[in-house]
Amino acid sequence: MFNKYGFQKITPRNGFDTNPNNAMQNNYAWSMAEMGEYLYVGTGRNILYNILLTIKNAGILGDFEIPKELTPEVVDNRAEIWRYNKALPHAGWEKVFKAPADFNIIQGFRYMIRYTDLNGQTALYVGGYCQGKVRTFRSTDGLSWLEIPNDNLNGTSTRAMVIHTNEKLYMSTVDEISQTLTALIYEYIPPTVHFPNGRWEQVTGDPSNPGFIQGKNPSGQVMMMASFKGHLYAATSNLVEGFELWRTEGTGPIINEWKLVIDKGAGDALNIIPLTLGAFKDYLYVGAIMFPLLAQQPMNLSAFKPFDLVRIDAQDHWQLVIGGKAKKPTNPTTGTRGKALSHKPSGLGNPFNLYCWQLEEYNGEFFLGTFDWSVLLKPLVPAIIPAILNLPGFLEELLRIILSVLLTVGDAIYPFNGFDLFKSKDGIHWAPITLNGLGNPHNYGARILFKTANGHLNLGTANPFDGCEVWFR
Repeated sequence: MFNKYGFQKITPRNGFDTNPNNAMQNNYAWSMAEMGEYLYVGTGRNILYNILLTIKNAGILGDFEIPKELTPEVVDNRAEIWRYNKALPHAGWEKVFKAPADFNIIQGFRYMIRYTDLNGQTALYVGGYCQGKVRTFRSTDGLSWLEIPNDNLNGTSTRAMVIHTNEKLYMSTVDEISQTLTALIYEYIPPTVHFPNGRWEQVTGDPSNPGFIQGKNPSGQVMMMASFKGHLYAATSNLVEGFELWRTEGTGPIINEWKLVIDKGAGDALNIIPLTLGAFKDYLYVGAIMFPLLAQQPMNLSAFKPFDLVRIDAQDHWQLVIGGKAKKPTNPTTGTRGKALSHKPSGLGNPFNLYCWQLEEYNGEFFLGTFDWSVLLKPLVPAIIPAILNLPGFLEELLRIILSVLLTVGDAIYPFNGFDLFKSKDGIHWAPITLNGLGNPHNYGARILFKTANGHLNLGTANPFDGCEVWFR
């Protein structure tokens, strides 16, 4: 039965598993694809917990304890892949892969795609977030997952995969540890006798090599890619001046044959990461965000700036769609920021909408899903603020109690915890579908939107409390 938002939940148990400790750790529906009768989901494991653990170990926010409701009983970061038979929904979800411990896939499978290679063979391709060199896998049946050699790969995590108009599969990777500025894009080479699972070949240049021309190649880490109007687009991060968007001059990626389309964060240097790309009608849209842990400035409220949305036409003209006055103004060489076409401020007016996390066209409408972090105030504020103030024990506990009571009262009068989902008929004017995570405030992110061949729009959530959910309409 569809709920009042027009969606039906197809995960009877959050996080898929009957074991609640393991299910909780499948807290992001991080990637999604279909093959045959099955819908596949690659999970993100303990994403928020691992971020908080990094902060705790670094002492960034004082000596705080990670809240119990965000802490698994037994931590297991090994990624999983689950599948669901669309023709037999009552059969439930089946786990088809769990990364072995020695594979060092520490937080999950970040991207998955179905691709028919130039030899005519169809398979699923998935890439992980690794402690060490990134690893990718291929499956022709959804049950046996064979590793693609990673000798030619750099980076620690897959960021994006896209099938371009030249019928080739491209993948971008990033280095989550060093935050290197090198743009890394690879082309998949189909299986041969010597490489039965295929291999990856880098198609972006090395800035240290002779012949590499600055300004004619993407700079920064490639966070997202899209195929649009016959060109391959690469959206790259820039932690100082703001994100950039590049496109190939021709069809395929060739070294020194790229064009800069957007620079300097579309007029705001705090737009450091282009997290999302989505095509709708005659435009390509970019959801740009500020990520607090990568802020090149003191941690303050500006580090939690809500997202902006920018669109580009086929002639490389860009316009601000959602966004207010720049927090840290820049002067782009590619255009002028101007006022938002929607007349809506950053985050569509919600100060907690840190990410525009997903953009997807469906049935002639454009869907936008967010990451709304307001639900984290209740567990995190009482844990962090007393620790930062370094109060005596009894005062620290008293402050925790006071903050918890205030935030509990706040929950009662603020019914908008949970991600927001909007839709638009023209890419400019937006109407809300849900402002509370489809009725579950613990669903703080619309992590993925995916269209299936049978005409459904699937939505996978990010939920660090109970485990992810999957819905469809």
